[in-house]
Amino acid sequence: MSKSLPIFTIFIFSIEVYAQEPVTVEDYQRAESFLSANTRSLMLNGNVTPNWFEDSRMWYRNTVKNGAEFIIVDADKKTRKVAFDHQRIADAISNKDTTYDALGLPFRSFKYIKNGTWGDMYG
Repeated sequence: MSKSLPIFTIFIFSIEVYAQEPVTVEDYQRAESFLSANTRSLMLNGNVTPNWFEDSRMWYRNTVKNGAEFIIVDADKKTRKVAFDHQRIADAISNKDTTYDALGLPFRSFKYIKNGTWGDMYG
């Protein structure tokens, strides 16, 4: 123990005192900007959240260069296609005050109803 006391004393006195700078609101805001919820739209084709039907099919919203598209994948048939005619929907919901394009539809989710036709849309 008598040999370890001097080594311990030297070790203690050789440690620099570390004073952390205070964290500001701006630091928190900058850090928050890097959370996945805030960067998800910056990544193309990178985020798939499957929404399964009762069979082997699923749909998901895919981020592309100029907006987003809805895709249906059939695991049994090994197919991938657009879920619906995006331009037709955009034309149907546009009016004189607000115009939508095929990749800029104002909803992030939808619900299919009987026979594979679509129904409700959710922002």
